[in-house]
Amino acid sequence: MLEYDNEDDPMLYGIVNHLRCDIMIPPCLSNFFDKKKSGVVMADDRRRYKRWNFRNLGALEIRQSFTDLERHTCWCRIYIKDISIGGVSFLHSEQLFPMEQMRILFPKKSLEPIFKGRDRNIIEVKRCRKRGQRCYEIGAQFVEEFRDQSG
Repeated sequence: MLEYDNEDDPMLYGIVNHLRCDIMIPPCLSNFFDKKKSGVVMADDRRRYKRWNFRNLGALEIRQSFTDLERHTCWCRIYIKDISIGGVSFLHSEQLFPMEQMRILFPKKSLEPIFKGRDRNIIEVKRCRKRGQRCYEIGAQFVEEFRDQSG
């Protein structure tokens, strides 16, 4: 299936390959990650920013965003579907909720023409859709910094 693009960042490649991954790709998505494909996802997309296919592996830092929702801080492997200057879509094994904030790592060298030097590591979940057992499709927006949790 999908292999991490190790030409971009060999150190990140080593980290991502050793992370736990509990995602069960459902049959409807089984061919999606078989081959890498680049380019704009849909030409008539009405989104704020164009999305590009970015079928790759990444790392997600699960962290405590809400006081009422217990999360244990850890890193896990994710499957990235597509990306834009404003956000990212990926598959994860657990349900995430809107407004949760996480840190994401992915190969960025190949995305330099899109990001133009802007750092994109912190995301805020905007939507989460169950695609199968232990498979959720997450849509997240890049944010500048983590929200203050103190009050």
